[in-house]
Amino acid sequence: MKGRVLGIAHLGIAVGDPRQRLGLWADLFGLPLERSEAVASEGVRTWFLDAAGVDVELLEALDEQGPLARHLERRGEGLHHVCLATDDLEALLARLAAAGIEALPPGMRDGAGGCRVAFLHPRDTGGVLLELSQAPRTTPDDGETGTEDPFRPGTLVVAYLRDPRERVVGVIRSRSADGLALEGLDLEAWEDWVSQWARGERGPLAPSLQFFPASRIDKLLADQDTADLPSLQRRFEERTHRRLAEGLPGVREHDR
Repeated sequence: MKGRVLGIAHLGIAVGDPRQRLGLWADLFGLPLERSEAVASEGVRTWFLDAAGVDVELLEALDEQGPLARHLERRGEGLHHVCLATDDLEALLARLAAAGIEALPPGMRDGAGGCRVAFLHPRDTGGVLLELSQAPRTTPDDGETGTEDPFRPGTLVVAYLRDPRERVVGVIRSRSADGLALEGLDLEAWEDWVSQWARGERGPLAPSLQFFPASRIDKLLADQDTADLPSLQRRFEERTHRRLAEGLPGVREHDR
């Protein structure tokens, strides 16, 4: 049957200050932050944390007149919606329409992470705002190259920034036309952070999550081995005898 529900994709939580709430979900609960991106069509910025297969999505209102801002004004922070994953959104919506359940306007649209999404009104679902989401294709159609994005989330990079000039090394959490969410630290502090780990210490230096608008990004360099120099990741692991993922959860590891 097309349009099957595959499971719960995420729980959407409306928040006033996402950075304050990340202190709970990421710092205290220890959930790795996967990505953050603005969804212009919804007037929100999303922050996705991995909770062992079911994401927690923190929702920040960017449009003061948008639906999320109105929700926060009426009801305050809290659970906003439950998102169900489906293998065929169009087929699922057609089956629901045949049963008299219509998607909220404008129906299917683009959502976070390249997904196609639609929402169902709580009056049709027992009081719960439901989001239905179909993930983007993971395999290319005939004629497409299927080239993998070298700067996808999880990649360790050095970001060269302007106004002011900075160099930041960290793991990409999200990247879009709006900019780059990077969890890391200043390149000049990298060696001190590695030395700290080599001594078995976890402070005072620590990576932090930062968002850099596209206008500030001069260039990105992916961390990789060269003929003359091992990668930053490899040097970290050789000096500390620990995996870099312990200090930067979710980083894509090099082949060993």
